[in-house]
Amino acid sequence: MEVVGLLKNWDLKADADSRAAALAIMIFPLTFKFDDYLHDHDVINERLQNAITNLRKYFGRVDVRLGDVQRLIRGDTDLPLAGGPGVLRAIYAPWNDGKMVASAGDCYFQIVEWDPEGNVSAESIHHFGTAIQDQDSPHYDDQSLLFSNQRMKPVWMNIDDILQNLELEYHPGK
Repeated sequence: MEVVGLLKNWDLKADADSRAAALAIMIFPLTFKFDDYLHDHDVINERLQNAITNLRKYFGRVDVRLGDVQRLIRGDTDLPLAGGPGVLRAIYAPWNDGKMVASAGDCYFQIVEWDPEGNVSAESIHHFGTAIQDQDSPHYDDQSLLFSNQRMKPVWMNIDDILQNLELEYHPGK
């Protein structure tokens, strides 16, 4: 059976190009209930059949790239997305009308480095941007493409860099 071979040869990565990750995520969703970890063959078979049916219905095949199924959608932005539930790049994306649409995740990353002279540099990324509830903000989805491409943006750490990249300056109470 094609599906068995696909899962058997899966490298357990949730890369956007993985042809088995979407299937696996649909069959074995993240759970916090102990009973769900028991091998209930009827439940697993039902999930398997549902996954096969849905992938064939919407994509015409079962070996669909994860990034074609799992999407980061912010307003008009619709991007492929790597990651999955319970991994370092945690993405929680329930199935919705032929897609797994990211609704949450543990995806704020920041890397800070110091050079030998003590100068600091940093990069960060957040999958939903900084204005997660304001669709009119330019920051509603401005990090989405970077996140989808597994890239980060600079974090300005000194006053000169901050002033060079400042969009708005204000003083609370004035």
